[in-house]
Amino acid sequence: MPFGLKNAGATYQRLMNKIFSELMGKTVEVYVDDILAKTARPDDLLDDLNGVFSSLRQHGMRLNPLKCAFAMEAGKFLGFMITQRGVEANPEKCQAILQMKSPGCLKDVQRLAGRLTALSRFLGASAARALPFFNLMRKGMTFEWTSACEEAFNHFKEILAAPPVLGKPKAGEPLYLYLSVTEEALAAVLVTEEARTQQPVYFVSRALQGPELRYSKLERLALALLVSSRRLRQYFQSHRIIVRTDQTIRQILQKPDLAGRMMTWAIELSQYDLQYEPRHAIKAQAMADFLVEVTGDPPEETVSNNQAEYEALLGGLMLAREVGATRVEVCSDSQVVTSQINESYQARDPLLQKYLEKVKQMTSQFQEVIVQHVPRERNTRADLLSKLVSTKPGSGNRSLIQGMVKEPTVALHLTESSPSWLDPITNFLELGKLPEDEKAAKALRREAARYAIIQGQLFKKGLSQPLLKCLHPDQTDYVLREVHKGCCGHHIGGKALARKLIRAGYYWPTMMKDSKEFAANKVVLLGLKKRLDSKKGNWADELPSVLWSYRTTEQSATGETPFRLTYGVDAVIPVEIGKPSPRLLLAGMSEAVEKDLIEETREMAHLTETALKQRIALRYNAKILKRDIEERDLILRRNDIGVPTPGEGKLATNWEGPYRVREVLGKGAYKLEKLDGKEIPRTWNAGNLKRFYS
Repeated sequence: MPFGLKNAGATYQRLMNKIFSELMGKTVEVYVDDILAKTARPDDLLDDLNGVFSSLRQHGMRLNPLKCAFAMEAGKFLGFMITQRGVEANPEKCQAILQMKSPGCLKDVQRLAGRLTALSRFLGASAARALPFFNLMRKGMTFEWTSACEEAFNHFKEILAAPPVLGKPKAGEPLYLYLSVTEEALAAVLVTEEARTQQPVYFVSRALQGPELRYSKLERLALALLVSSRRLRQYFQSHRIIVRTDQTIRQILQKPDLAGRMMTWAIELSQYDLQYEPRHAIKAQAMADFLVEVTGDPPEETVSNNQAEYEALLGGLMLAREVGATRVEVCSDSQVVTSQINESYQARDPLLQKYLEKVKQMTSQFQEVIVQHVPRERNTRADLLSKLVSTKPGSGNRSLIQGMVKEPTVALHLTESSPSWLDPITNFLELGKLPEDEKAAKALRREAARYAIIQGQLFKKGLSQPLLKCLHPDQTDYVLREVHKGCCGHHIGGKALARKLIRAGYYWPTMMKDSKEFAANKVVLLGLKKRLDSKKGNWADELPSVLWSYRTTEQSATGETPFRLTYGVDAVIPVEIGKPSPRLLLAGMSEAVEKDLIEETREMAHLTETALKQRIALRYNAKILKRDIEERDLILRRNDIGVPTPGEGKLATNWEGPYRVREVLGKGAYKLEKLDGKEIPRTWNAGNLKRFYS
């Protein structure tokens, strides 16, 4: 073909990966036809080369002697110099920039930018330094080589005169990530530490564009972490990354009110093993010059407004009791507090429940206590009191009695409880603890991105409501009783009860999550076979309709449609888009609740599928009769394990034959032959054969 084989490189790379599968990453590195054999000690060179040549000889691979070099202390690989010290910049590429004169036209600036990009992994904060070059390359800008451009050009020359040596991370060791942001660019450096020495592994930098220039400082830091994870994906997947920063990135990415891009970033970053530490002293000079991180004060511990209102109410009741009052009228500007005391509102927060109990306990010591909300037109005295609170004690009005509450009147005392589904998520969000199993740790990081901790309480980020309070097993009895009160004493099913819990602002999964993918390939192939008949080449035209049919049809194995298990709601057919149906017109709150229940829906679908498989297996095993295949018997062979039928591929029939059993080898192994006596190569297992009835 005139355009060549587009997948030849990928095919050849898979071949090389198979040949050196046991050596790659240890003594061999391969990129297509570029092979690098490495050894840690000179004495092991011959043994390592023997293993490389044995693999080549085993697969019939030959090397060109003119392109081979041996016993080299340094060599060029993929455009970089590989030495015992680490990865170094190619001297030829560095000299190309060092020998350049100051650009005199736009073409020279573009050439300079391209050369800097090739060496960007060795240049810390290169995007921020190269901003004068980027401004020259904008459309409609008149070329003018300014003093800022000359200063940046000389700065890059100074770095490339003695570029830093990048380290080689070891398998299993943690890597450290430092982040830096400015008003117009972001940068990061990945570091390895050994014996109290730091060595950079990779520098990442990028200029901010468009709306990114309006991001807050913490958003830019989160973006720098996201860009680093995408650029250094291979490092993030194979190492634990410790992010060292004095900023609250972790708290920002776990905020309950995340939306839009920040929510997307948090979910994408949850797949990696990330830990956060305060930034330590930077020992390497190359990184010290690179990092200019934003600074900020740590967030202070604040008291909620409702808690302050309850404290003021309790203080007033204590004062009234000390002066001997028997009847008290309380006027408060807090509608929440007054409504909870008068039982118009329900106190759901555990801390406010404790305050409410304390207030009721104190009001029982009076003959009469009236608590009423102060309307806006009568709020003058309340405003005056709030201003007096802010004055210094003993200044101005000597008749004013002021007291300072050093500790809260009510505090939540946590007691140890039995393990529950909340513990792994809470331990990860608060302490960063992960299970030892790698698969379970990855699933927990992905799951924890949907939760947030506020004042020690775990909440799930919902769609019907911003936050859903997660219930501990010892809290469910009270909540269920309250929910059942609204059901008029009638029994309701599990799904209906879950919906009522969500509408009430609670979240209580009945079991831990266990995601599962459902096999659909064989169903799609069966649908194509029914539509195509003998016209196998038209499968691409029929595929969209077959996929739509499968995705919107309720499956007997799960009881749900694949579309609902993926998106949480049923699919909308094209007819409903042009003329909305009652189902769409009435959608809203109920649809949001269904999306909050998608995890439980998937879990129930998984359990339904597992139970169905068990029933089918029991029924099959009860009726199956063992039948031995003997010589000269006619059998059919599965078509999807051998060479496919020419011209049909996957759309061919599932069984082909008949064939004759030539020899019984025992333990379910057989030799086959065609009806004309020609032997079929290889041995066939009984699981891929079945008896043929003419």
